[in-house]
Amino acid sequence: MHPRRCTREPGLIAVAVASVALGAFLIVLAGLSLAAAHGGFSYGVAAALVVWALVVAGSGLLLWRGAGRLRGVVVAAGLMNLFAFGQMIPSNGLAVVGAVAGLACVVGPLLPGSRAALSGED
Repeated sequence: MHPRRCTREPGLIAVAVASVALGAFLIVLAGLSLAAAHGGFSYGVAAALVVWALVVAGSGLLLWRGAGRLRGVVVAAGLMNLFAFGQMIPSNGLAVVGAVAGLACVVGPLLPGSRAALSGED
């Protein structure tokens, strides 16, 4: 048997990994919001975080699978996460992880190799 070679572009792989990581982290935040037990407010925040997690992770995975039309959604979601986590860095140094993941979602789809790989879908 021959070993399988990965034919995906590195930028698209980075997007998939970063978007799934961000989605998982947002689900954790939703759980923490529910655990805060502030009634309806906690439920609303948790629901919004779950929806946002599904958008971030789902669009990143679909882009990785070749859905080039989602490039704008992934870049916009990446920018929102980059700015959200970026402004938290002074108070919590671990926010740099979320900012870097957001940056990967912004840069990955715009790399020339990624654009070429997705051009057949556009």
